[in-house]
Amino acid sequence: MSIFLDNEQLTGAEAGIDNARTIIKAHTTRLRDDIADQVLYLFNMIWNHPRFSAPEIIESFGTDGASLFILCTTLQNLLKSIDPDWVWLSPDPKWNISIAQDGTVTVVGVV
Repeated sequence: MSIFLDNEQLTGAEAGIDNARTIIKAHTTRLRDDIADQVLYLFNMIWNHPRFSAPEIIESFGTDGASLFILCTTLQNLLKSIDPDWVWLSPDPKWNISIAQDGTVTVVGVV
């Protein structure tokens, strides 16, 4: 059994508690999928932006840059813990990322 919807079909006899369970599963499934969609969107906006490079975007966050990385990592850890099939998103190895104590993040392309 899972907390996520798996295309269950209810019969008339199961309409009570099973219906409530199915509604809860539908919402947990939607929540998981929404988190995954937002993580993927953030990842692409940072690393594959059509107009700005990843270093430019990350530099624009200043001392909040580390918080952005912490948020993305935390959400991916959550997704991996509830969905073993979640494929971890990592920047291209061409980027060398360093996080300073003040929260700034520096991204430099490795040649």
